[in-house]
Amino acid sequence: PLIIVCMSRPSVDHAQCLLKEISSALAQQTVKPEPSVMTMLDTAVLMTFGFSTELSVFVQLKSIGALNPAAMSAALCNLISLLPAGCAVAHEAWVVCSPLR
Repeated sequence: PLIIVCMSRPSVDHAQCLLKEISSALAQQTVKPEPSVMTMLDTAVLMTFGFSTELSVFVQLKSIGALNPAAMSAALCNLISLLPAGCAVAHEAWVVCSPLR
């Protein structure tokens, strides 16, 4: 599985720690071994959400099989919501789950 986290925030403290936590959560959610999980964090991304340029986060998840969008969205949104204040948008639609083709 691959998870890409794009943030409008210029940087994130402890980014490596965050990526490891996301990797662990994704391995658990997909029931796949963690060595097969890839994580990417992209900061300082120019984006708008709801015509607003306030800090926001976009998460994209790709996997071959083992996708449960509702459960994964809830788990990953909870993890990402623990970021410092002003870093995330409180919407269940953060995680876009799509199978790899």
